[in-house]
Amino acid sequence: MYVYNADEETLDKFLRENYRVLVGIYEENCPISNLFLGMIRQLRKNLRKEEIVLIINKVEYMKYFKLSKVNICPKIIVFENEKEVKTIEGFRNYQTIYEKIVA
Repeated sequence: MYVYNADEETLDKFLRENYRVLVGIYEENCPISNLFLGMIRQLRKNLRKEEIVLIINKVEYMKYFKLSKVNICPKIIVFENEKEVKTIEGFRNYQTIYEKIVA
């Protein structure tokens, strides 16, 4: 499943349901984030059906986790059983991110 523009409620729902959730965090009006969003769409095509990909903007993400800031954006955070298991920061090419996620 792929959810674009996820909000706090959507993120909370999938984390509580113990899916493997990949959260892509992007920044509005950022050229690098625009490239990142295209790469995430491509990545989704090669993941298992039971893996959830959520795209959330930085402001919503900071609000959900009660953070004052996110230092590097874009980033992908992988959650399993409500726990953060991997973080991939910055924009990389599709192949590098795919390898880091499936490893």
